Amino acid sequence: MNQQLGQSVIAALPDLTLVVRRDGIIVSTLGGHGLSLARNPADLAGKPLAELWGIQIAGELRKLVVRTLKSRDSMEWQFAHQVHQYTVRIKPQGVDRVLMIIRERASAAAESTPVSGSQTSHTTASDPLSEFAQAFNRAVGNARLREVRLALGIVHLGGLRELTWALGPASADRLVSELTTQIAALDRTAACGRQEADLLGVLWEDVSGHAAAAVLADRVREVVAADRLHEGKTATLVPSVGVALYPGDGRGARALFESARTAALGAHFSGRTNAVTFCSDTVPLRLLARPDFEQELRWALEHEQFELRYLPVMALTGRRVTAAQTALRWTHPVIGPVPPEKFLPLLATMDLQTSLDRWLMTRACQQFAHYLASPAATGADTLRLSVRPGRQFVESEQMTRCIRDALAASELPAWRLVVEIDLRSLAGGSRVRSRFRDLRQQGVCIQLDDFGSESVPLARLAHLPVDAVKIPQDFVSRIERDRSARSVCGSLIAVARAFGLKCCAAGVETRAQLEFLDENQCDQAQGPIFGDPTELSALVHQTP
Repeated sequence: MNQQLGQSVIAALPDLTLVVRRDGIIVSTLGGHGLSLARNPADLAGKPLAELWGIQIAGELRKLVVRTLKSRDSMEWQFAHQVHQYTVRIKPQGVDRVLMIIRERASAAAESTPVSGSQTSHTTASDPLSEFAQAFNRAVGNARLREVRLALGIVHLGGLRELTWALGPASADRLVSELTTQIAALDRTAACGRQEADLLGVLWEDVSGHAAAAVLADRVREVVAADRLHEGKTATLVPSVGVALYPGDGRGARALFESARTAALGAHFSGRTNAVTFCSDTVPLRLLARPDFEQELRWALEHEQFELRYLPVMALTGRRVTAAQTALRWTHPVIGPVPPEKFLPLLATMDLQTSLDRWLMTRACQQFAHYLASPAATGADTLRLSVRPGRQFVESEQMTRCIRDALAASELPAWRLVVEIDLRSLAGGSRVRSRFRDLRQQGVCIQLDDFGSESVPLARLAHLPVDAVKIPQDFVSRIERDRSARSVCGSLIAVARAFGLKCCAAGVETRAQLEFLDENQCDQAQGPIFGDPTELSALVHQTP
């Protein structure tokens, strides 16, 4: 449970991180949990900045983007939209893109002390003297002097984001204001105020212990969970109440706030909704309520927290493992294994990606060579190592040298290595294609990933420096239910064979998919049907 909770806290990114092009088009998004937005952040990719805050603010942001790319220096700007205030940090990310981190100023203020609105309204985060902040800091000081306990509850308002999109930000704010009024009127409530877009803070003084705090917190949960008619529409919220007790869960205002916030968000994202969760019960080790992902990932690389596991690539003729594809895993020293989908997208937006790919290439070649020299490698005479580096690494001048050095240091024959790339990397210019031709001449196999996801003229395919192609999971997963997907997969296999290219299908999940690929003379397949990522020693003997 503690591991699941930790992973859930990592998922609860309150700040919105955007990768934005020079022309103001959003390339990708991450987080945004803590912002009051009229649009779902997940739907913003490919949209202009004006979709978020209108033409005027988008115009100012575009000016900052251009200045950032020209000066190559980071910039910061504060702006207001409707009743909300934001801080945006912009830093260059490549030649024509920037990394834009947007924080609602309530979130920024909460890092030092919890700042909220008054007991009956939501004041913006720019008011550092809000009633709840004063009451909370005063209560912690009094508890320290009198040596008594107090309890802080952080209430996550599950469903508020959806209500904000449906009702509009102003109506959602009025709903939260009504809630704070009702909670403030409860017996024993010392103060109540809004902390972030969908978090409320509730303070109870002179609490005798765990049991008393549980009763008080449950009353708040009942108020929030009750169905209500708001401005003519039914509004339902699903609360997750995190509780921290002074002094056991934190001896200062910030520590206590982080403990309660961690318990609330972790419980919400691990599915323990409509419940009261105590920090002391669920988080014996202190977790970061708002982890600095970039710092954490840099630390992980420097201190060998990343590990390599391997996925089998299976030859459909003979059903034998022909390649081992690398799978990066991260085991955090506090919260344990972190799901790849939580950290890999962020890595792609950081300058750390190239350093990580260098490490991955070197370490994978070392491990693979060591495995081949061991008694466990019986039957691995033709086994290859497959690595898929990021585009930053592929397009960098150092890629060829790094691969050569990794092969030389490990004494791994070049023909054993498969490097997976995408079509956009090959479109990077003649220099990039020339580097791949050099690698092929040395014996390295180049595989084109996501074959068929982008249009490639057949005349061009004949001249690309590739030896193999991979059909993406999007097509393979629809083979059983979609006639057009079967037609596309069959055609892609036929095109690959016509050009003398090996063809691999990704993401195979069922035997029916496997049989279709076999019937259409696909060479290789990989996916969940062949098992989870594992050690090299356990890989060769896997069968579907």
